[in-house]
Amino acid sequence: MVNRAEGSDRQRGLRENLRVMYEDYDQYGFPGGNAIALRTILGREPRSLQQYFQALASSKVG
Repeated sequence: MVNRAEGSDRQRGLRENLRVMYEDYDQYGFPGGNAIALRTILGREPRSLQQYFQALASSKVG
């Protein structure tokens, strides 16, 4: 069982690690992923953000 102090230390460590990671992304960009991997995962050509919004706007809700 983890006591509260240890849990709190873990949370602080996690927050600090995420802060450093996102700071690096802000400075250098996110290097991960590529179109081939995304096509493979989706099994189709990926949509653009505009295409996604158009499909979302034309879909029926409820």
